[in-house]
Amino acid sequence: MHSNFFLTMKAVIKREWVLLKRYRVRLLADLIQPFLWVALFVFFGKAFLSGQGDTKTFTNYIILGVVLLMLISSALWGSGLMLRREQLYGTLEAIFISPANRFAMILGYSLFEFVHLLWFISIAVAFGYFAFGFSVTIADPLAAVLILILTVISLYGFAILFSGITLLVKESNALINMLQPIIYIFCGIFFPVFALPPMLQTISWLIPITYGVMGIELVFVFGATFEELIVYYAALIISTIAYTILAVMLYKHCLLYTSDAADELDGVDLGGRRII
Repeated sequence: MHSNFFLTMKAVIKREWVLLKRYRVRLLADLIQPFLWVALFVFFGKAFLSGQGDTKTFTNYIILGVVLLMLISSALWGSGLMLRREQLYGTLEAIFISPANRFAMILGYSLFEFVHLLWFISIAVAFGYFAFGFSVTIADPLAAVLILILTVISLYGFAILFSGITLLVKESNALINMLQPIIYIFCGIFFPVFALPPMLQTISWLIPITYGVMGIELVFVFGATFEELIVYYAALIISTIAYTILAVMLYKHCLLYTSDAADELDGVDLGGRRII
C-alpha cells in the first residue's frame, strides 16, 4: 500500500516535470517573472511613498508581499485547477477509476507545484536582497518555522478544496480572477489589515488566509514571537481541519457528479467499479 502511494506520487511529479520541460517558453517566463513582480511593486510603492517614512521597512514589507502573492497564486492557479485541467484533458475519470491512490495523485501534484514555487520565491528573494536590500527580522526562529509550515499547509488545503469546487462550477478562471483581488485586499498582502476601515477589518479576520499572511509579516518584518502568534496558529490549524473535512465531502460528491453513472445516482462507473 505504501509502495503504491509513493509510486503514484512519483509518477505524478514526473509527468508534471515532463510537461513543464516540454513548454520552454513557460520555463523562460518562470525565470523572468519574479524579477518583474518585485521591481513592479517596489517601484510602484516608492513612487507613492516619495521618500517619507521608514523606506527600509516598507521595502521589506512589499517584497515579502510579493512572495506571499506568488504563494497564493501558485496554490490557486496550480493545485486549485489540477482536477479541472484533467477534466478538460478528458483524463479525469480514467485517472480516478485506476488502481492508483487518489490522495497520492492530489498530494503529488501539490508537492510539485510547491517545489516549482520555491524556484519563484528564491529568485524573488535573491533579487530583492541584491537590488533593494531586502532583509528579515526574526526574533523567534520557532515562531517563524511554525507560521510558515501552518500557512503553507492551510493554503494548499484550501487549494485542494477549491479544486473540487471548480469541478462543479466549471468557470474556474473566472472564479479565481474574482477571488484573487478579494484576497489581496482583505488579507493584508501589500498593506496591513489594520489600514482598512473597521467594518472591512471584520471581514478580513473572517478569512483564514489572513492569519497566515499577517502572521508571516509580523514574524519576518516586525520580529513577533511565538506567544504573540498563538491566535494565528490556532486559526490556521482549525482552518486546515475544516478544509480537509469539506474537501473529503466535496470530492465524494464530485466523483459521483462527474461519473458516467451520475444520472443513476449509484456511484458506479461504466467499468463497474465503485468510485465513491
